[in-house]
Amino acid sequence: MKNKATVNSFMAYGAIAMLVVGIIGPTFPLFLKSVGFPVAKIGLLVSVAGFTSAILSLFFGTLSDRFDRRWLFGFSSIFMVTIPMLYYRVHQGISVVGLRVADGIAGPLSAVAADSMLIDLAKETGNKGSVMGTYRTVKSSMFVFGPMIGGLIITLLPIRQLFLVEAALLAGASLLVILALRKAPVAPPRKEGPIFTMPTLLRDKIVLCLLGILLLDFLNFQSLLLLFPVYAADMGVSYGFIGTLITVQSIAYALLQYPIGKLTDAGKVLPLLTVGAILHGPLIWALTLSSNYTYWIVVMALIGVASAPAYLAVMLTVSDAAGENTGAAMGLIGSIVYFASALGPLLSGLLSSVNMKAGFLLPVISSALIIRLAITVLKWHRQTKLDGAGTAVSGM
Repeated sequence: MKNKATVNSFMAYGAIAMLVVGIIGPTFPLFLKSVGFPVAKIGLLVSVAGFTSAILSLFFGTLSDRFDRRWLFGFSSIFMVTIPMLYYRVHQGISVVGLRVADGIAGPLSAVAADSMLIDLAKETGNKGSVMGTYRTVKSSMFVFGPMIGGLIITLLPIRQLFLVEAALLAGASLLVILALRKAPVAPPRKEGPIFTMPTLLRDKIVLCLLGILLLDFLNFQSLLLLFPVYAADMGVSYGFIGTLITVQSIAYALLQYPIGKLTDAGKVLPLLTVGAILHGPLIWALTLSSNYTYWIVVMALIGVASAPAYLAVMLTVSDAAGENTGAAMGLIGSIVYFASALGPLLSGLLSSVNMKAGFLLPVISSALIIRLAITVLKWHRQTKLDGAGTAVSGM
């Protein structure tokens, strides 16, 4: 494979970054709770970074198509390492808000630059789905260990120690990519035109439907990460077992990423995407039907299976539609994901402030809204098969 060392460095970076997400994501609401924030305000604070990232990701995507992505990645890495160290020292609410905004700026810049470079390398192989499926498998597999490690750390040490672990891991991961890019540099695209533009992808009906499905599906996942750790902790479940349950979901998700990449290359993934997205929300709500540990393990595994196709299938389909504008596509997809990461905790947090179980109704509503979008996508998918047009989105 051309630039194999560079591809492997991105794989390592993605793996370590997702390990950090796995450590911090499920435990961050617990950190905010330990500082004294109620559930509704926890949802609001988690949402601050998401809304900031959602707005900026569109801009950063186009920016990465105009300028050297290596410098953008290096610049953002400095902030990605510094911010956790500031979290370690913060005690006041206004400081947390400021750091959430900083998170919202650094995160999408780093993600768009890295993912755009990798997906361009994957296109050169002719097996983009397989390469990106492997990438998602590696990332998701490392996420598996995050909740367990996070749960272990906060069982043995003060919860703030998590942020020092985060800073150290991100520093090492960023250095790997920077060194690899020096030895095998990725040619930076430098296209003319304005930076502040809306992607032309948004003119396509099928792209809009796919992005809508991705938005609602990630809304469900973010609601799960916010609500379930607090819900289970209030029932007396240990942090370690909560981490184990999130791990079960992550294992099921990770195991399916490579097969989903292969199915995307073969043009057969969209039916699985739509069915899984529709089932995702009701399965999250089903966690409230019993407090039996075995039941929770089974439902978490099913949640992992249902949620597995969404991101990879939409990312590969939309990036194909984008052609050479990979940065714009990744910025748009990042914007959708970040918006969901903001809106999910906010809405579920507000609902749960009335009644904790009421917060779990949000995923059910989201999955119900997916049905109409899924019908449109499946009709288009069936027609392209009849026409022999493969899975390329038309109208680009």
